[in-house]
Amino acid sequence: MKSDPKASSSVKLYLSFLAVNQKVAAATQNQAFNSILFLFRNVFDRELDDLKDTVRAKKKINLPAVLSVDEIKLLFEQVEGTKRFILELIYGTGMRLSEFIRLRVKDIDFENGNNADLHPRHERDFP
Repeated sequence: MKSDPKASSSVKLYLSFLAVNQKVAAATQNQAFNSILFLFRNVFDRELDDLKDTVRAKKKINLPAVLSVDEIKLLFEQVEGTKRFILELIYGTGMRLSEFIRLRVKDIDFENGNNADLHPRHERDFP
């Protein structure tokens, strides 16, 4: 297979353009890279030169899905009154926000002192 330096520089520019100007996801840039590589190798029967110094899109950093016990305590310490009660209720029962929004006063059993038993709605049991 022949090497094509002019095409390689164009491919580098295009992949960098995707990452910098278009701000595509890393997976999108990788898909474009692999498609172009396949096209050159299998259709044009040409090899691309070194593409190592091409600007790559950064992978998105995922936030943790669950806060630690210490982080929850710090969060509760920052909030007071009704807002704190709402946070503690949602956290303590494992309720979804949409379930809390639909919650009515008659859904809560206050007769058990501190343990307010929530009546299950929509076949979902609360711990």
